[in-house]
Amino acid sequence: MYWLCVTRQENWEVIKKRRIWGVSERQRKSINQTKPDDILVFYVIPKKITGIYRVVSYPYEEQKALFPEGGMYPYRVKIEPLIILKEPKDFTPLISLLSITRGKKNWNAILQRVMIKMDENDFRIIQEYLRKDP
Repeated sequence: MYWLCVTRQENWEVIKKRRIWGVSERQRKSINQTKPDDILVFYVIPKKITGIYRVVSYPYEEQKALFPEGGMYPYRVKIEPLIILKEPKDFTPLISLLSITRGKKNWNAILQRVMIKMDENDFRIIQEYLRKDP
């Protein structure tokens, strides 16, 4: 499966360093659908794509605070980098191309969720975009 994972910059720094993606109780159902080899594309608020990771563990629960501002996010998976950008890329050019946002007047409303399932075509579009020169 392919997922667009929405986070803030301060949490992105922890994700990169610790190679862990975590969510709260509210998103537990989504993360529990992940399994090893699933792909996570990271969207950092506001409108930046920062990298692509592969899930390398089954979901687990850990009550150790890792994230800033007391963000526990105890439902987690371990991840490994596939693509990490030195400089984030703007998400805006993708809006009209991705099925999860294309044609939606309030496309950013979907990004209120922390994990959004994507199809393989959306993933390939993002992957190609990230591989292009700036």
